[in-house]
Amino acid sequence: MNPRRLLSTQLWSEPEEVRELDARVVIVLPEFHQAKIRDHAGQQYSITEMTDGVRLGDLRAGQLLHCVVTREFPRVLKASVIG
Repeated sequence: MNPRRLLSTQLWSEPEEVRELDARVVIVLPEFHQAKIRDHAGQQYSITEMTDGVRLGDLRAGQLLHCVVTREFPRVLKASVIG
């Protein structure tokens, strides 16, 4: 077996560490198919059409979301509107 293929398979099969946080929608950018959100520490994340749990078209600036994000190379895996 090709060692590169084995290595890439191993990297992608490892479970990612995640954390939960609340973040506020800063801006919705329909022309770019994403929304920007920011947590209490100022870290910014993107919500896209592929983000589980929310519809991009339903988001509005100022809404509060509860999110599950990866720790390394942070990205939102799942989000839900809480306020």
